[in-house]
Amino acid sequence: MANKVKLTNKVIVISGAGRGVGRSIALALASEKTRLVLVARTVSELEDVKVEVEDLGASAIVCPTDISDPHQIQVMADETLKAFETVDVIINNAGWSPPLRPIQDTTIEDWNYVVNVNARGTFLITKVFLPTLLAKQSGHVINISSVTGVRGVATASAYCMSKAAQLAFGQSLLAEVRSYGIHVTNLTSEPVDTRMRWEITPDYPADRVMQPDDIGQIVVNLLKMGEKVVIDEIPIRVL
Repeated sequence: MANKVKLTNKVIVISGAGRGVGRSIALALASEKTRLVLVARTVSELEDVKVEVEDLGASAIVCPTDISDPHQIQVMADETLKAFETVDVIINNAGWSPPLRPIQDTTIEDWNYVVNVNARGTFLITKVFLPTLLAKQSGHVINISSVTGVRGVATASAYCMSKAAQLAFGQSLLAEVRSYGIHVTNLTSEPVDTRMRWEITPDYPADRVMQPDDIGQIVVNLLKMGEKVVIDEIPIRVL
C-alpha cells in the first residue's frame, strides 16, 4: 500500500483565503503544519485567518491581491518566493458571481469581471508559479469550481460560463504537465454555505448546501494521496 504524502512544510498558495471555502481550506491544511500563502483582497480578513492558522501550527504570509490584476499577482508571487523560496500547491479558490439576471439583462461589465476573476485569475495565478513547478517536476494545482460549470443554470450564464472555462483550463493544464509529475484536479461542488451564496440567492434551501469545512477536508485528503495517483476531477454533491 502506497504511503500517504506528508504535507509538513509544503508551500501552498490559496486564493480567496479570507473567508468561506478558502478559510476552511487554510485551517484544514494548517493542522498539517504547512506553509501557507493567504491571498484575497481584504487585508483584515486575511490577517484574521493568519492568526487562526498559526495557532494551529502552520506558518503563513498575507498577500492582499486582486487576482484580476496581473501586476498584483506578480507581486504576490515575488513575495511568496522571497518568503518560502518555492511553491508546492496552488489552490485556485477565489471566485465571484454577478447578480442573477437573464442573459439579455446581464451587463458587459459583469460578464467581463466574472471572467477576469474566475477564469483569467485561475490562469494568471497558475501561470506565474508554473515555471517553479516544472523545474521541480512536482506539484499540484487544485481548481475549486462548481457544478454550474458542467450544467448551466438560468439567470447565471456569466458565472456558469466562467466556471466552465476554469474546468476546461484545468483539463488542458493536466494534459500539458502530467508527464512532468504535476497533478491537476478540478473540484466541482454543489452550493456551499458561504456569504456569497446567501448574497446571491438568499432564499436557497438551507438543507441543500454543504459546509466549507467539508471542502477543506477533501482538499487535505486529496493532497495526501500517493504521488502516482492522478485524480483529475472530484464531483461533490449534497444528499
